[in-house]
This record gives sequence, structure tokens and C-alpha cells, in this order.
Amino acid sequence: MLSQLLLAKRLYIEAGTYTERKDAVSCGIAISMLQDACELYIWALIKEHSLPWKENAGFTANITTIQNE
Repeated sequence: MLSQLLLAKRLYIEAGTYTERKDAVSCGIAISMLQDACELYIWALIKEHSLPWKENAGFTANITTIQNE
């Protein structure tokens, strides 16, 4: 779990460097990195708390899982 959290943090930090650039491609990369960071964080929470999950569940379904527990 710690490695997932560290990776999520690193993605968040890297995304910040891309937002400082003022071009559309860099902003798109930043958004993608932030989305990946959020997904990793949600997965880490699900695993840490042993919450039920479905194999092909989407991001919003995983957030709902966390909210319902």
C-alpha cells in the first residue's frame, strides 16, 4: 500500500510541474496524471480497509464503495 501512496504522491507532484506550462498538451498530461493519482489513492483505501470491490468496477463505482462503508 505504501508504494501505491508514494506513486500517487509522485504523480500529483509531477502533474503540478505540467500545469505551470501554458500549452494544451501539458495541461492534458497534468489532468491524466492527476486522474491516475486519484485512482491509485482510491485503490489503496479499498485495499487498506478490505472493502468489497468488483474486478471491472469503474472509478465512480470505487468512490461509491468508499462512501458507503
